Order: sequence, then C-alpha cells, then structure tokens
Amino acid sequence: MKIIISEKLKKRINYKDLCSEFSVGSESNYFCRSVESALKNTQSHVGKSSINFFHGVMRNGVSPINPHGRGPFRVMKLDSYNPEHIKRMDQLKNLKTILDKYNVCSKLRVSVENEIEKLDMKGLSMVVDENGEYSFLNKLDGHYSGKAYILTKLFIRNKLNFVKETDSNGNLKIVTGKLVDFFKDPNNQILVANEIADLIRNDEEFDVRLTQGMLATVEEGNKIETLIKDHLRKKGYELIDFSSDFGYVDYLGIDGVVIIDGVVKPYQISKSLKNKKIFKYHDNDCDVLHYTFDGKKVKIIKVD
Repeated sequence: MKIIISEKLKKRINYKDLCSEFSVGSESNYFCRSVESALKNTQSHVGKSSINFFHGVMRNGVSPINPHGRGPFRVMKLDSYNPEHIKRMDQLKNLKTILDKYNVCSKLRVSVENEIEKLDMKGLSMVVDENGEYSFLNKLDGHYSGKAYILTKLFIRNKLNFVKETDSNGNLKIVTGKLVDFFKDPNNQILVANEIADLIRNDEEFDVRLTQGMLATVEEGNKIETLIKDHLRKKGYELIDFSSDFGYVDYLGIDGVVIIDGVVKPYQISKSLKNKKIFKYHDNDCDVLHYTFDGKKVKIIKVD
C-alpha cells in the first residue's frame, strides 16, 4: 500500500502515540487513552473481546475478490487452490516433519495435525490491498493503540455516548463492561468496518496516523526479532524460522524452532509477554522458549 505523506503532515504526527491527535485534557483524549490501557491487557475479558471483534471487522469486509461479504475491504479467500494457502500449509507440514523426526512435543504435534486436517474446511480469508497483496489491516485485531484510536474517532463522528461513568470523586472512568457489550453486537462490526473505510478514503491524517502507527509497531517488532535471532545464531544454535504474515504456524503461537544440543525447542519472540499460547505445548517431551528483549539484553521466559 503506497501512501504519499506531505512534509507538513509528517512533522505534525506522532506515529507512536495515536491518541495524541486529541487535545490533552479533552474527553476524547481521556477516552482514547483509557480504552488503549484497557485493551492492552489481552488476557482480560475486554482485551479478548476486542481481538475477536476486530477480527470480524476485517474479515467481514469485501470487494470483487469475495462478492458475498458485507463490508468494504478486499478479502482473499484462502482455499485449498490458493497459492498463498498452499505456501502457509507447507510451513505447517514442515513443522510436523521436524517434530516427528526428533520425536518431541506431542501436544504441539496433535495441534499441527488437527490444523492440517481442518484448515481447508475453515474458509479462512485474508485482507489484501488494492494490489491483492497482504494488508497491514490484518494486524489490527492485535494492535490495541490502533483499536483505541479507531473507537474514539467512531464515537466522536457518530456522536455516540462515551462508555463512561463518574466515580465517587467526580473523575471520569471508562466502563469496560459497556465496551464488551459493544463488541458483542455483530452489527457493530459492519459499523466499524464502514467507518474505517470512510476515514481511510476521506481523512488523510487518519490514514497516515493509523498506517504509519501500525507499521512503526511492525518495524519495531521486526528489529527485535532480527536481534534475537542473530543472538541465537552467534551462540551456534540452528534456527528454523516459520514466522510470516498471516502464517498458520504463527497462529499456533510458534515463530520457529531452535535446535540446542541436538534437541528441538519451539520458540516465540516478542517485545513483551503478551501471548502465552506457546506455553500450552510445554510438557516432559517439549521445552518451549519465549524470547524477549528489554532494551539491553535478550531474556528467556520458560515454563516453571
């Protein structure tokens, strides 16, 4: 997706703080930051609800590639004949081959086998840009800052009541239960999808903020991933990488496997411990590793 940004706009926008568009001290700024804080906890009820909600927002979108959808986005169906599907399926099969060869991670092997067996029937779809390429919007469901920014714009533009109350001291507070109720209504998925599409088309600053804000997060994650992989290779470990955009292996919480002293160990890399999915595969025959970087050194998080 090629985006042309004026120099004037570049100087004004803080890509790492999407809520900064709204004046400090304003109700909009308070709402945006409060929602961002609530959604940051991906293990909370509201955090999980927002992920499922925005996943539906993007997958309900559509255009000529999928004429039966209801939303405004281009969506590619990843059926069994689609090269993009085949490429991702091959990664799953390669992972299974490695786990079988080293006879490790029985729980993970079962999950991989189930995915291989059922994926063709799941009817997966991927949001694509105007050129039919993978779109950064696929990452929106996990981008809490982008979601908070979009919801704030939505509530302002549609003059909806902010989901807030006043506490005993007269201070505003966000009612996360009301946000969860908002996320539960499937009709709101179409409302939000149309809102995003309209803003991208007609509001240059929104388009630039959202796009560059999300890309900045992706670039930061890629730098950390590269740094940690280089660190592991310098130790003499062999890495087999499965990380990719909209990857089927990645969906299982696995970025790859590292071979240490002849033992295969699945790993995940992230800036912080926000996704604990990989830990469910830990067992006597499976030592899973989660690598993070605190700005100074690489850290390993293991299951006790």
